[in-house]
Amino acid sequence: MNRHLFTAFALAIILFDPSHRAWGQHRFPPSSTPADERMFNAKPSCQPTQQTPIEHPIAHRRRLPHRTSNLEVLKAEIERLRAQVELLQRMIAEMKRERSEISLTASSLAETSQRDSRISEKLPDGEQRDSPETSRRASTVPRTVRPASTDRSDMKKRLTGDGRRSSAEGQRDLSSHVVHIGGYGSLRFEANNIDLGTPLGTLPRVRRGFHSFDFRRFVLTTDITPADRLRIHSEIEFERLGKIEIERTAIPENRGQRHRSGTRFIQGIEGQSGSEIKIEQAWLQYDIASDQFGLRAGIVLPPLGRFNLLHDDDYWDIPRRTLVDRDAPVLPAETAWSELGAGILGTIPLSGGFIKYQAYIVNGVTLDFTNEVIASLRQGRNLLEIEPEIFFDSGPVNGSNTADAATWRLALSPRIGSEIAFSGYHGRYTPDYLNVRENINSFGIDGKLTLGSFEAEGEFIYTDYGRMQRVLDDLARQLVDVGAETSGDETEELESEAEAEFKGPLTNQRYGFWIDLKYRWRPRWLRESFLGRGFEDPQLIPIVRYERVWFNDLVRELRFADGIITNLTLEDISQDRLTIGLTYRPIPSIPISLAYEHNHRRKGRVLVYPDILGSGRLSDRSFDTILFGIAFGF
Repeated sequence: MNRHLFTAFALAIILFDPSHRAWGQHRFPPSSTPADERMFNAKPSCQPTQQTPIEHPIAHRRRLPHRTSNLEVLKAEIERLRAQVELLQRMIAEMKRERSEISLTASSLAETSQRDSRISEKLPDGEQRDSPETSRRASTVPRTVRPASTDRSDMKKRLTGDGRRSSAEGQRDLSSHVVHIGGYGSLRFEANNIDLGTPLGTLPRVRRGFHSFDFRRFVLTTDITPADRLRIHSEIEFERLGKIEIERTAIPENRGQRHRSGTRFIQGIEGQSGSEIKIEQAWLQYDIASDQFGLRAGIVLPPLGRFNLLHDDDYWDIPRRTLVDRDAPVLPAETAWSELGAGILGTIPLSGGFIKYQAYIVNGVTLDFTNEVIASLRQGRNLLEIEPEIFFDSGPVNGSNTADAATWRLALSPRIGSEIAFSGYHGRYTPDYLNVRENINSFGIDGKLTLGSFEAEGEFIYTDYGRMQRVLDDLARQLVDVGAETSGDETEELESEAEAEFKGPLTNQRYGFWIDLKYRWRPRWLRESFLGRGFEDPQLIPIVRYERVWFNDLVRELRFADGIITNLTLEDISQDRLTIGLTYRPIPSIPISLAYEHNHRRKGRVLVYPDILGSGRLSDRSFDTILFGIAFGF
């Protein structure tokens, strides 16, 4: 059929070619002979003897070429046109293939910048920026700053990952090939209806709910590629950090009522409550077998669940982290949870998808402590309290803890945008100063489903802490009551106490889940309005999140004397939270969100969250919150 089309197309061009003269002007081309003309004008024998020229049926168009030489011209023209059409078809097919590759990879990169999908564990660019839907090699890809390029071939190489630098390149361009600098940050305004605390005499009631802005965090990431198979990645977080000022000095002086001489040691720390500086990631990756097998060592993110790997604020469309991973952590340590260790990771391609795996040996979560000093100014004698606060925290990085924990994750992605994964964590958590040995065993299942513009994403985590009663008994034997001497003229106004606070939270088991349902809406009116003009892919994203946690045998109160527990109160508590929100993204890496959330106590006498400093957990049945948040990634 194509041959007939080519023939008809060529014949039409030749017949309509302006270079050919009309039939009425020249019956034959100049190259024709009288014999040819006689042959062409010959009439059938049945016609009258007196003959007149017979006009050709297509005389009003073009004249047919000569039957010999012009037929060869026609054949040559057909062949030439056929070759041109075939070349054009190949060019069109190549352009379509390139466009499909670039659009597919570009959409995948856009999902990555939203933190839409980044749990692939063997991407070439880093662990924190990874997307579970992409097929790149590392579990996180830091946002990179690259110079703009107008070269189409260079753009394709960068989008598809096909560009390889040869060893003959010599010195590399640091801004585009070796050092990538990125990061993210977020802030939030929160207003809730948690009422004031109970009145205490003439003192003002304690404020337990707030209507204020919260600068959640600012994170800087670097990604260095000293060679094609080596990567160095780091992530440093500044959480709720406005400033830190430390003052230390020692001066001689005379002090006290008796004016005794001596040396005065002064130390002052100025900062804000909840401030933190933390190295969340710092690792080296060595790819042994391309994407399929590599080694990673350093401070890594344990791959239990998906939120810990995808914890970047600009990935999510609700301006608060989940109960399971942060506010009422079912994870052994709250997000962003990092551990020092080493392990393997890789990506195994399948038909239409891939399998990603990673496994690490790490120092592991342990029962840690910090000394909390409380000075109370009151009528009569003032009170100085020193409380060792005991809680679960990431393993130390100073070599003082045995590396006896393991964590792993296995993910199946049948196609970009969808994934299901299983993960786990197993390790000892009791420190060396205790005589008992108990382990944490955590299991998780998570996944994501993408159907067009609709997305469903969720996670379930179960954590068991073994026989917590044995741990509490040994803690009671190890803790010793400490008192400070308060006799004398200079200390008689000071009362000293020492007690322990088990912040933990200490439980036998914890488990919970969360699920997000959202729709990426790209209406035409949004692109044409001031909200969309000048932006490549503006979106409105309505979202619903439901989450719930259970704490079994939560230690509510613990008292002991002479190394024996005298009172132990355990309680099962449960809480759920429903959040409805709308997010506007002018570009994929900047979400502007408005959300309403309702927290409800399902079981027990207190809420799991919030646990307010100085007030503890609330006994309210429920409370409501309005959230407005802005996050940015670069």
